[in-house]
Amino acid sequence: MADISINQAEIGLYIASGEATLSHLAEQHHLLDVEEHNRMARFRFVADRILFSAAHVLLRLALSRYAAVPPHAWRYLRSEHCKPRIDPATCPSAVPLHFSLSHTRGLVCCAISLVSEVGVDAEYHRLLPDMHTIAQHFFAPEEVEALAAHPS
Repeated sequence: MADISINQAEIGLYIASGEATLSHLAEQHHLLDVEEHNRMARFRFVADRILFSAAHVLLRLALSRYAAVPPHAWRYLRSEHCKPRIDPATCPSAVPLHFSLSHTRGLVCCAISLVSEVGVDAEYHRLLPDMHTIAQHFFAPEEVEALAAHPS
């Protein structure tokens, strides 16, 4: 059962980071469905399996705050562009929910909305020593100029 009051216009953002937190989420992989387990098993590296599991467990736990659906019971369909959405046949009380899921090294996140499509993206922050060279090749002249004004 939902345990929080949600303003219809709000977007819920759920973030988990750090090795211990991600491992704790990933340990709850029993909440995932068969398709998620199959996808997780295709990752070659353990760290990638942990990230995938943690992200999908986080999503299931967060969705269950919005609808009376236990975390293990969520089922998804895929759009023609492979974007997952809630299966209304198996989770009819969750029909108005939209979500987005992302993960990167050390971080998983999801966004949930009751009113419209939503998107979230996680990116690993790393220094690019050749950033100015990359910018010269791929950025618009105004962007190269703006970047050059902030050399650090």
